[in-house]
Amino acid sequence: MNEEQRHIDTLFAFIVVREDGTESVPAMLWPLQAAGPMTALLPLIGTDDTRIDELRQYVHADPSLKGKTITIARFSKRTDLEVIQR
Repeated sequence: MNEEQRHIDTLFAFIVVREDGTESVPAMLWPLQAAGPMTALLPLIGTDDTRIDELRQYVHADPSLKGKTITIARFSKRTDLEVIQR
């Protein structure tokens, strides 16, 4: 994979409107096998159709999202704010 193929220019996000009218990105609990019995919250975002299709299945199965309207938004203007090299 060359450098151009790894460059992320577009980000897709699932967006839900909260009861107070504000928007948020829902997240799912994901098990961390290497860390023992721990979980992480992963926001429902992706960079390609394959990942969005995988997350769509989660959205349809998550009981906490039942009855809510979820929008898939595309963000496509990239601005690098900072580069951190370690």
